[in-house]
Amino acid sequence: MRKSIVLLLSAISYLIACDNQNHKIQPVEKISENDYFKNTIIQSHFVEVDLSNGNAIKTQNGNLIIIPPESFIDENDSPVSGKINLEIAETKDPAEMLMSNATVPDGMVSKSVLFINATLNGKQLAVNPEHPVHYEITSEKETYLLKGKRDEEGEMIWKKKSEQVKYLFPVPLESLEFYPAGFREAVRQILPFRGHTQLSNSLLDSLFYSFAWQERYAYNVGFGGSLAMINLAFLLPNLPQDEVSVAVTEMGADTTAFVKGINPAAIKTLKNRRFENTLIATREFEERLQVIYKTCKQEILDLYVNNLHKNMWEIDEMAAEFLGADDQNYQTFKKFASLKQTQVKMDEQKAKILADFYMKEKKRNEDQIQRNWEKYTEKKKKTQTELEQINQDYDELVVEREKFRMNKCGFELTELGWFNFATKQNITMLKTFQLNITIENGELFDRDYVYVINPEIESLFALKSDDKVIFNKTLELDPYLLLKSSQDFTVVGVGFTGDSIYYSIAQMQEHPVMNVKLQLQSSEPKTFKKEMKMLTHRYLKPNSILVDLEYQRQSYDALRNLEAYKKDYEIRWALYGYVFPCN
Repeated sequence: MRKSIVLLLSAISYLIACDNQNHKIQPVEKISENDYFKNTIIQSHFVEVDLSNGNAIKTQNGNLIIIPPESFIDENDSPVSGKINLEIAETKDPAEMLMSNATVPDGMVSKSVLFINATLNGKQLAVNPEHPVHYEITSEKETYLLKGKRDEEGEMIWKKKSEQVKYLFPVPLESLEFYPAGFREAVRQILPFRGHTQLSNSLLDSLFYSFAWQERYAYNVGFGGSLAMINLAFLLPNLPQDEVSVAVTEMGADTTAFVKGINPAAIKTLKNRRFENTLIATREFEERLQVIYKTCKQEILDLYVNNLHKNMWEIDEMAAEFLGADDQNYQTFKKFASLKQTQVKMDEQKAKILADFYMKEKKRNEDQIQRNWEKYTEKKKKTQTELEQINQDYDELVVEREKFRMNKCGFELTELGWFNFATKQNITMLKTFQLNITIENGELFDRDYVYVINPEIESLFALKSDDKVIFNKTLELDPYLLLKSSQDFTVVGVGFTGDSIYYSIAQMQEHPVMNVKLQLQSSEPKTFKKEMKMLTHRYLKPNSILVDLEYQRQSYDALRNLEAYKKDYEIRWALYGYVFPCN
């Protein structure tokens, strides 16, 4: 648990001193020349801090120093701005404390020793008591602030300055963790994702806020990895905000899914800058929020937002009462209440204005996320429709290609007499051959293709592969490759990696057994296109390699987009339990 200690001017006179008679700030020295411990004292490190918008510094020991704007004043008692130099010496190591002669009196255990000093262009500054520096340490026990005074020889005298601070101190909202426990690490585990290779706040926000629509949309998880799985989105209007129940029928099976939890749209709203300097922007609320997620009750979160003018402990009591003594989180809120933590100063009128803003902005965020989700699903449906049309058009082209080949194919006549040229060739009567084609470097490509060109009838034939290396499968609508005995033909292999093109051409002659091994080589797009046009430039559209490759590109892009949608869906379900832990 983090404890908050505010470093007021009077509380750290041993660090930053002020002469109240002449308003001159006395120089602050960590040690004197005669200090017996000058060679072993805690080492200082120096940080340049911009006071324009305030700053937060994480120390080497993991503690936090929060420096609000106007937190330092000069010798004229005027707040300074711009960049200042900060000297920090800190340790939690008992051995370092001993070697620095900075140990505390008997009966106490030191959690941390801190020396801090601030200067501007070499001139001494002092802490502004109206905007004090905020220092946070981690401690499970009650913590006290001791003021130290060090003499010329290094003797330290500690005096208790204050007990553990009970009032609340706001910190920058961006320094608070508002995601549910485990969510951040779960997102880290899914990387890379959608072009993101590193964890970022924009990615975390995008994924987390997308679940805001989960209150009205629910997905059924029982359909495996089918395309039907990623199509399921059920609009559920006029249902209670904290619960969605949706009955889904798929293949005759009824499944009910429930969604309970804190609306991420509410969290998005609370991170609005209007909630700076409220109890929402405190470490104390940050701690409570993790428990609020566990309750899965939006009403608990709303209690804190709608009572910003009240003491934190009073709202804790309200939360416990709402849950009831039988709830597993009841005692946690009672324990929070026992701390008697107060409030960030705010009048009731301003609190009401913020509460109204919260409700309106939350609704606006919900509507915006809904619109984004509708655009997303519409784009997905459009991609599916496009793929279906591409496949239909390609099937028609392949049927034309097969029909053309059968109509054009000629046969050797070895005897005289009557012949009937039927519209459907009896394929089983034709001479067979074995054609083995491999692309030896096929595994290097995102996708690759093989075509056989019959120049005598200006026909194209496509082969498929399961592994991008061995091409031994034909298209269902065009299953027969027809070649005359000993005729010449051409084999073309084409591969793509991103936008890069690779290809190879082999000139062959028909034999009972033919083995073709291709090693695809890189090519400029213009060169490749010119070469393919030369091979099939007089051919009709169904027999053009470039036309076929364009269909393949469109199909590949659409399938890749659908795979991305499917991965989106799978990732959302992987994160679902962190966002809604009660489901």
